[in-house]
Order: sequence, then structure tokens, then C-alpha cells
Amino acid sequence: MSKIYWFSRHPLTNGQVATLQTAGYNEHEQHNLMFNDQIIEQIQQITDNKIIALVAPLSYGLILLRAGYTIIEFVNIPSARQKGVFLCKGMNIHTLDKTRFIPCPLSEEDQDKGNLNYEGRK
Repeated sequence: MSKIYWFSRHPLTNGQVATLQTAGYNEHEQHNLMFNDQIIEQIQQITDNKIIALVAPLSYGLILLRAGYTIIEFVNIPSARQKGVFLCKGMNIHTLDKTRFIPCPLSEEDQDKGNLNYEGRK
């Protein structure tokens, strides 16, 4: 298994972590990015890994895809329990040529009943 770099202001949820583990990623490291013309340089200062998990506007995702990156994008739906918290349906793994979907191994009901934040924060 390997490490994934997670570029987002928000911590991963339990469903997102379970989905990453299904895809072979048992470790993650979270970073926040400033979206500007140096997005590739910012990522290169953190990692040379070309597979990243990202929450970003499409225009930046396209820059990264054209530069040879593989982007993991989570497919989420809002939780009925808490405003601003999401349940994970799965994740898309995007390359410039194709997209592959991996479903979340946790049911939406199980995610919504439990603590939705992977790190236990409320």
C-alpha cells in the first residue's frame, strides 16, 4: 500500500478513508493549496508523486491532468445529520484519457450513523 497526498482544506471523512484503503492507499497527508498559476510548482514542493487526491476548480484539475497527473476526486452527498458534512459514494480516478470509479465500501447509512470525521473531530 502507498501514501496519497490530499489537497483540501477539509479532513477526510471515514468513508473517504475507507475508499482510499480499497484502492490501496493506507496513508494520507493533507495540504492546502493556493489556487494560482503555480499549482504544479506548489505540488512539486510537497511531493513528486503524480497521483494526488484533490478538491479544486476544474480549470486547475485540467492543468494537472495535462501535466500528467492522476487525480482522485471523491463523489460525495450531503449528510442529513450535519450541515457541511458529506457521505462518500466513492471516488473517481481521473487521467487525461479515462476515469475509473471505485465505490465506497461503507454504506451511506453506516457512515451517517457513525462519526463522519476520520480524525474524530466533531
